[in-house]
Amino acid sequence: MTATPARPTAADPFAEPRLRVRPGWTTALALANGGVWVGWYGPIQILLALQAEDLAPAGKESALAWVTGIGAAVALVSNPVFGALSDRTTSRFGRRTPWVCGGGLAGAGALVLLSGAGSLTAMVLGWCLVQLALNASFAALTAAVPDRVPRLQRGEVGGWLGVAQILS
Repeated sequence: MTATPARPTAADPFAEPRLRVRPGWTTALALANGGVWVGWYGPIQILLALQAEDLAPAGKESALAWVTGIGAAVALVSNPVFGALSDRTTSRFGRRTPWVCGGGLAGAGALVLLSGAGSLTAMVLGWCLVQLALNASFAALTAAVPDRVPRLQRGEVGGWLGVAQILS
């Protein structure tokens, strides 16, 4: 008789986790989740509107609508794509960690590019890059919960992720 692994393994990635996650893991996940939300909320609440006003004063509302609409289309496609890619990733760091870290770093770089956008085209491209990168990270963060957290602990972990989003 063989023992069932406590954590999903490469051999059986769909095995139900049985070991409770530790507070440090939950904290790290919540902080990473909060970072993604800060990367989205900051530009949406402040930067994009100010840039639209600077770059298209007569049509700032229309410019902002186009930028956010195209960005939303990128998010709509990129999130499931990156989720599927992270499902199939095999690395010494696990399936999700490369996507969380890579997406976070790429998102930070994309935010820097977005902040210096000097045209509406640059603004659209910058926001699309932000959406692309942060959705790579977010898809992996979201998938980490069923990967690592046992059913009886998911509500608690999900609550901490919600707190991180609210505080962002």
